[in-house]
Amino acid sequence: MNKSLKEKLGFLFFIGALFTYILVKLPSDTSVLCSNGNEGFYLIYGQHLLNGKHLYVDILTVRGPLFIAFYSLVLAIFGFTTYSIIAVHLFHTLIIILISIAIYLITKKISRNSLFGGLAVCLWVLFQITPIGFWGPKLELEATFALEAEYFCVLLSLYSILCMLFSFELKQAGKNRLILSFCSGLLAALSIMFKASGAIVAIAIICWIIYLLLFERESLDNQKHNILSFCIGLFCSLLIFVVSLFIYNGELASFWQSYFMFGNYSKEPLSPWLLILRIKRFMYRYVPSLSNFILFFVAFLLFFWGLIRNYLIKKTDKMLNLFFPLISVWGIGNVCAIIATGDYGSYYYILIWPSISIITPLGLQDLFRNIEVVNKNLIKFSIIFLITLFAFNRLQTVFPMYSLVTKEKLMANFLKQPQSFQDPIIPYDLTLMKRSTALAIGDVINSYVPDKKDSLYIFAFAKGHQYFSPSIYIYAKRPPVSAITSDWLHYEKFSNVSLTILRRQLYGNLPKILILPENSHLKEWQVKTLMPFLYELNYLIREKYHLKDKFNIELESKEKDVYQVFERN
Repeated sequence: MNKSLKEKLGFLFFIGALFTYILVKLPSDTSVLCSNGNEGFYLIYGQHLLNGKHLYVDILTVRGPLFIAFYSLVLAIFGFTTYSIIAVHLFHTLIIILISIAIYLITKKISRNSLFGGLAVCLWVLFQITPIGFWGPKLELEATFALEAEYFCVLLSLYSILCMLFSFELKQAGKNRLILSFCSGLLAALSIMFKASGAIVAIAIICWIIYLLLFERESLDNQKHNILSFCIGLFCSLLIFVVSLFIYNGELASFWQSYFMFGNYSKEPLSPWLLILRIKRFMYRYVPSLSNFILFFVAFLLFFWGLIRNYLIKKTDKMLNLFFPLISVWGIGNVCAIIATGDYGSYYYILIWPSISIITPLGLQDLFRNIEVVNKNLIKFSIIFLITLFAFNRLQTVFPMYSLVTKEKLMANFLKQPQSFQDPIIPYDLTLMKRSTALAIGDVINSYVPDKKDSLYIFAFAKGHQYFSPSIYIYAKRPPVSAITSDWLHYEKFSNVSLTILRRQLYGNLPKILILPENSHLKEWQVKTLMPFLYELNYLIREKYHLKDKFNIELESKEKDVYQVFERN
């Protein structure tokens, strides 16, 4: 295949993969529903930040300060309405496109082959639209369609690597090289500010520099100014970040402790056996799907190959020698970041997909160049066939979920639900449209609190069929009184701090409306931890509130929850 045809074919793969993703995601992008419950949290925290409320360390460590600031910016532009939800959906798709561009350029430049760049983007999109895991098909897909902090970490990490790649590629030393390497450090620092796992790229690049100093010193000699410029960009940006945090919080120790320890949900002490178990969980994603196992088995082999290939293959492209190990180190670091939590959601895997997407074509290039067989074309076609079969298997596995999600999202399309943008909700004709559960609950709450200046608080103490998503506040178009929502009381590790902040803010500014479940089915640890608070809350209701109404919530399981509505006297 000649070079010109490879260029065209690679670009077609790139464009085709992006078009496929946009087409698949379109129903979600045009829906007024949050893609998952987490987006409701971020919108609430963003609005509290706009309202001048202090966001405590526990909130800032849910996701990084810049991530909450981004949601605040969206709300400042589009308001605390479902317009902001549409905007978040579109920003998510834009970030996917920008990530795809970075993957294409990085793979193309390292491999010197645009066909491999196009293949890398195809793999990235395939992983995005085929999440297989224990949450169940619908929740798995919704998690990867939501705008999580991991997307910003990946975006900034890839462009940090791309800037470093451009700076190494320039043959003449000069200010352009230094600017690019400085930007690489800046972007790596920004990644940390969006979420703690964003620190992996900075750590990976530093480890890679040490690797080059030890094993590729000759290649690195004329890049020492680039390395220095990267370090200046990284540390100056982090210094500004630290100073800003100190000004906001007045201290730093508790922030950093929470920031890097927050995601560790497991209380089990880490042992060799537990580490093996976590790696197994990571590879299978808690389901008996060989697709996940095969994917990560091959990925681990390629990461290992990227670290040792320079010892075994001497005559290869210089950029391939330099940057193949960097992608390997970055990928291994992200695997460690995911495994370290002990329990991980579907969207955590976003961190690992780009490195697998990039390293697979690089590994194939080494295989095609160095394998000594009679018929190389047969090997190539066999590998293409296996990749196609693998892709078909993943698509077939997740396909049933798409009809369910698409139906729900199209029903909640902004063209069919125009009332969702208005406040107060304008009465609608039930004969003309059907409201989704979330929007219908928003309508009910708005009927209790018609004045937007009035406040409300919804308590949801347990997940399952009592779960009341924070997203409901968006549909009711008013944030909760407290910057700590009661959903934090699902987690034993954070319940004591959350209760302290909740008491302080809630009692200091009593909402007009309180909505509580009629029956609270608490876990064993919740009974011990929450009972004193529930006694206080019941006393507060008896003294300050009266029962106004009750309403039912019908869930997908067709079970019903009964919620009580209390109005302040």
